[in-house]
Amino acid sequence: MKVAILIGHYYPYIGGAEIFAQRLAEYLVKGGNKVDVITGWWDKQLARSEVINGVNVYRIRTLRLKHFSQITLFFPMFLKLFTLDRAENYDVFHSVGETMVAYTGAATKALRKKPHIITIQGTTLATGLGNSPVGFILRKLSRLSLKRASLVHAISRELASLAERCGAENVIVVPNGVDMAEFIPMGKEKARKKLDIPPDKSMVVCVARLVPVKGIDYLIRAIALLSQLNNRISLLVIGDGHQRTDLEKLASELGLRDKVKFLGALSHKQIPLYLNMADIFVQPSLHEGLGIALIEAMACGIPVVGTRVDGILDIIEDGENGFLVPPGDSEALAEAVKKILADEGVRSRFITKGLETVKHKFQWDDVLPKIEEVYHSL
Repeated sequence: MKVAILIGHYYPYIGGAEIFAQRLAEYLVKGGNKVDVITGWWDKQLARSEVINGVNVYRIRTLRLKHFSQITLFFPMFLKLFTLDRAENYDVFHSVGETMVAYTGAATKALRKKPHIITIQGTTLATGLGNSPVGFILRKLSRLSLKRASLVHAISRELASLAERCGAENVIVVPNGVDMAEFIPMGKEKARKKLDIPPDKSMVVCVARLVPVKGIDYLIRAIALLSQLNNRISLLVIGDGHQRTDLEKLASELGLRDKVKFLGALSHKQIPLYLNMADIFVQPSLHEGLGIALIEAMACGIPVVGTRVDGILDIIEDGENGFLVPPGDSEALAEAVKKILADEGVRSRFITKGLETVKHKFQWDDVLPKIEEVYHSL
């Protein structure tokens, strides 16, 4: 089988969608399939084309125009896919993303008459396009793409419902997964020794892009409330984004310069060590397609707190394997963290139930074969 995967960013960029695309592509290649990935050439230090673990990666030039980068992605990606398909004759087009990447696949499907799958990984369609003219255009194109897709794959029930409201007719729910050989409990003491972190600190960790929808400002305010009761509490934020300067300023204004550390973007292989040294993992998102970082924290045996939004509801059962709190509520976040730190029984239950949740619902070994089955069915 020959598959073309379209995605805005690909490895070495790391995020939920990027991890899914890479895992899927490499899984398919190991099974004897041919996979070509077409993605943006955002970092000129990367090669225009290369083979990564058996996957052919083609990076296309785009124009970096403010507010228009998404639209400029279409023309070069369309031409590349059309040209490659004439040479390779793909069996399936797979767009990982619901905006211009999806429309690129839809337009090529119309000309080349191939099955086209769209994977929805986030809530961009509902929340991220804004009311600008560009946002209006992208929203219209996204809805048109979803309506004309052979199949829409959503990673959570909420995203599936959103796709159906946008006119998608053939929708399945298959979550993202985690590699339980990589994300494993290693013991807090061992992890802290490697990172030179004192054993008596109460460490909260968050892994997220530093953008408003991730709600990091509410978490920082929660740490300010908690620090009044627990002087040993600290927050590590892993990730980067355009909001970083504002968040650093907020932490400083709240007197948390020594308690809130921004580590920037780390490689995916570094994340398990930082998760294992944590007392609690918090995902304070205002919207979240699924919440892969939550699943990875659970796999490492870390108690979790998440917000009552979107795909997080597919992961956390409130009071059983973690706490759910209202989005945008710093006081509720602080209270949930305080309960976990104060109650050994709660911590133990969340750790045990969290590991069970990952084993039964979120392993790549179970997830990826389902996507391959979809390819064959089309």
